[in-house]
Amino acid sequence: DKDSSGDISVTELHDWLNMQGGGKPLTFAEVKKLLSCADEKTVPTGQNAKPVKVLESGSRPKLLLLVEGSMMIDVTQREGRPDEHHVELERGPGFTGEVSFVSSLIDPEGLHLGEAMVRADVIVMPGSRYLEFDMGRLEAMMRKQPTLRNAIVAQLSRSVSGKLYATTASVAKANERVMDLHGKLIESQYK
Repeated sequence: DKDSSGDISVTELHDWLNMQGGGKPLTFAEVKKLLSCADEKTVPTGQNAKPVKVLESGSRPKLLLLVEGSMMIDVTQREGRPDEHHVELERGPGFTGEVSFVSSLIDPEGLHLGEAMVRADVIVMPGSRYLEFDMGRLEAMMRKQPTLRNAIVAQLSRSVSGKLYATTASVAKANERVMDLHGKLIESQYK
């Protein structure tokens, strides 16, 4: 049941994707079709091993699934400011590139939803395994099979939702800590 492009099996990918929870799980047939559009890659390890940049800010969308290891995501935020602000995030296994990918999809009437561009640099660390999806094959398959398209978009939406929840919880914790320190600072001024 191994895919010819690498070591990940349909069963392994099926179990991993469906472990993410929420919504209707992908079937084995849907996972097999998804896997047929991907190439498995491994970043070498060893003394001279270097991380590999797999996505670059401003490039065309590419969908990746980190199966094992870690990646660094470097987002340059400008948003109306003259200076740049870098935000680096370390992520473990999961999709990356899903927001720009979904934003670039073609709707059923053939209208392009937008020329989405990647908004971050993504660097995969040595020893990591990931799937890189062939965008032409994936988009063609999704156009021909609306049910599969909906299943994939739902899976990617769950991925984005989980990341948003984790980020919101992290910001809330940081805000709580700041408020606690602020209260202690105020108390110390009146002692």
